[in-house]
Amino acid sequence: MKKQVILICVCFATLDVASGATWQPSTHECSLEFPGDGWTLKEGGAINHGQMLLAAMNQDQTKSVNVLRFQVAPSMSVKDARFVNGLKKGFTDTGSRLLRDGYTNLNGRTAYWFTGAKHVKEQQIATLNYSLCENGALYQLVEESIGAPPLVDDELVAILASFRLHLESSSAPKPVSAGDSIAYQVGRITGFLLVLILGFGIVTKLRRKRSGTGNGGTGK
Repeated sequence: MKKQVILICVCFATLDVASGATWQPSTHECSLEFPGDGWTLKEGGAINHGQMLLAAMNQDQTKSVNVLRFQVAPSMSVKDARFVNGLKKGFTDTGSRLLRDGYTNLNGRTAYWFTGAKHVKEQQIATLNYSLCENGALYQLVEESIGAPPLVDDELVAILASFRLHLESSSAPKPVSAGDSIAYQVGRITGFLLVLILGFGIVTKLRRKRSGTGNGGTGK
């Protein structure tokens, strides 16, 4: 599993900055609507069994929106208990807490959702995750926030609700085995994202604050 974390870190280091209120990957397979200002959108990067299509963060680094796509068997369904149990276990095994979950309709497609949280340096990061499967692809929408949970944040709810799949423009990924194994790995990756994205920002800010205080005290 350590290898998976390294792969995610490499992705962030090699992303290209995108711009504009409407985001689409180069394959045009899906899209999201963002506010015109205040968000930095980045694309690209392979992860275990799939790809991180988008990593977006608001200006004050208190919110993030991520779109991941994993290769799965065409028969995989988010309604399968094996998928749900695997996703939950993978997520909680990273030290994250699962709070609520259920099913919803996301633009005509059934999506499994859950909310969770994790503490990083005494700050709580909350997450809202949507999962939906289509033609051998598992799309994972991950929203995170410091402060108000994503489920009650109007901006994050609107961004999530704007997700669209444009399958006629995309090529289906090569399928892999179904069941709870891939779901467990997806859950663990989701749990690690709580630390790697907003958690990394929290740690960086604390280090800068301590460094600045130290310099002031010594007069350097």
